[in-house]
Amino acid sequence: MPYIPGSGFKGMLRTILETQYYLENRDQAEEMAYRIREQVQESEKRPQRRDRFLKNEDADIDVASMHKELFDSVKNESPSKNLRNQKNDTLRGLLVGDSEELSWDDMCVCQKIDMNTFGDEKPLNVLREAIKPGVIIRIPISIDTRICKYTTADILNAIKIFNTNYLTTFANKFDKAPKTKGNSTTFFLGGGTGYVSKTVTYGILSDREAVDNVSKIINATLNNRARQEHGHHNDVRKGVVPHILKCTRYNATLMQMGACCVVKYG
Repeated sequence: MPYIPGSGFKGMLRTILETQYYLENRDQAEEMAYRIREQVQESEKRPQRRDRFLKNEDADIDVASMHKELFDSVKNESPSKNLRNQKNDTLRGLLVGDSEELSWDDMCVCQKIDMNTFGDEKPLNVLREAIKPGVIIRIPISIDTRICKYTTADILNAIKIFNTNYLTTFANKFDKAPKTKGNSTTFFLGGGTGYVSKTVTYGILSDREAVDNVSKIINATLNNRARQEHGHHNDVRKGVVPHILKCTRYNATLMQMGACCVVKYG
């Protein structure tokens, strides 16, 4: 039977919690932003391996925001190495199980639609298996308070903060973007939801530099042909990156792909 893996849901929560952390701790955000800018500038001088680009920075972003000295160093282990160890990841205490089983009647097949900033739609020859709008997904979450500082109320607040940042920095740049139903607890889950909902970048980089640097980050992960095809070098002029909003249609209604919201917790 179809279900949502707990690992995917927890990965979404990690992105949201880390984004909130950097939005509220701007000194540390600027430290990370400086390192990102350095690597972006380096990528413009010489090509970077796509599988390694910003890999170290991504790891340090995670450590700085979520790792605490929960355990002492072992013999011959430096404090910094100990801190990076996964045993000191506070989100080990956030336990997310797989969702309850869904019905096959809850599923649908939808077409991928790219929308640009002018509201023009481009249906693609790509179909995705997806969960129908309106389906309730129940996911069990337990918190070991000895390790993890977050409460369910904290997580809900982080989702709201992430959603506000998502709208401000990205979705509101699309005049005809379909509104997400529900409330301020909107989040995005699953494949095809786009760069902004799956990364912490827009929580770290300030508004004035985010578009320029994110366009270069995406370009650095593409081959030459894809760079020309996707045209992210023009995103600065458009004022938003990525310059495409990932959408689909269900019963003739245009919707953002992967949009969910919290309807009950606790």
